[in-house]
Amino acid sequence: MHQSQTAELRDSVIVVGYEEGHYYVLCGRVFDKRTVNTLREQLMLLQNMNKDDLNLYYKQEYQKAHYIGSQGAKLGLIELARRSIFPIEFDFNKVEQGLYFFYLKTVV
Repeated sequence: MHQSQTAELRDSVIVVGYEEGHYYVLCGRVFDKRTVNTLREQLMLLQNMNKDDLNLYYKQEYQKAHYIGSQGAKLGLIELARRSIFPIEFDFNKVEQGLYFFYLKTVV
């Protein structure tokens, strides 16, 4: 792994579980306050889209990401929303000054 890539890695957690007849994926990570509002807006947009809208949005963002060389985090969130059988769940909990723990749950 190159130095520039390792500097961008962050600690995160992913849990896969089974409840009420469905598998779920729960992921979490700490973000700084500057990121929270942007991420919240993006997730609320995804949470309120239907499957057709999500598929169209994914195609649009996929084309943009390949054009500008994106790392694909936005596409990953869209993909989780597309695969979820229920609207995605998420929240941000303050852990210390300027840092928030973010979690996202999707049921597949």
